[in-house]
Amino acid sequence: MTIEPGTRVTDKVRLVRLLDTGSMGEVWVGFHEMLQTEVAVKFVSEKLLDTIPNATDRFSVEAAAAARIKSPHVVRTFDHGHMDDGTPYIVMELMDGEN
Repeated sequence: MTIEPGTRVTDKVRLVRLLDTGSMGEVWVGFHEMLQTEVAVKFVSEKLLDTIPNATDRFSVEAAAAARIKSPHVVRTFDHGHMDDGTPYIVMELMDGEN
């Protein structure tokens, strides 16, 4: 998995810059070219994908569950899937503020 600025997540979303890294993975700022807005793009770490059974399935369940939550206190989930190389991603609302 090669993730760097300019990487295309989908035909509409390209990565701009790394926002934060944690034990579970990375969150990047992306640009959604059709919507003309910045988004957050979450990736699960390769280490977790390699060591936790069904990590990809669990990541997809997370995306679907988050998308069903309708609250002003929870970021909106716009999309999820797999990049051409198989890397799973979640595209979410980018919020201003502290992590």
